[in-house]
Amino acid sequence: MTTAPQPAMRAIAVWSVAILASSLWGCMVIESHSSSRIETGGGACDQTYGGGNCEYLIDGVVVDAESGAPIASAEVRVGGYYSYTDGEGVFALTAYVLPGCHKLIASHSDYAPDYTEVALEDRDVTVGPIGLWPAGGGN
Repeated sequence: MTTAPQPAMRAIAVWSVAILASSLWGCMVIESHSSSRIETGGGACDQTYGGGNCEYLIDGVVVDAESGAPIASAEVRVGGYYSYTDGEGVFALTAYVLPGCHKLIASHSDYAPDYTEVALEDRDVTVGPIGLWPAGGGN
């Protein structure tokens, strides 16, 4: 008869997968876990969101890669969470995800989508400008 892994063993397996996945994405983040909190390089968060997810507040700006002009109404997404830029190209996104490396994807109907790798360690994360190239041109 096969028994299900104990909670501590599942946590070790998840942690190992997160480290492996982070290193494959080129964004190495090391975490250490305790029974009720996830400790990361920049702080800690309560595991109050299913599966050990933490709340991250991510902000930044999306700009035209050619002109540097802000892009209004661009969608910015990480995991299953998204937000839109305001008239100044600024976005603020709240995501409930595991600590580690994530793709932050920006898109707009007039531009080719692009992404940046973001290491979610601290609760508040500001990313540099995300430049989108006009659809059918640029890069």
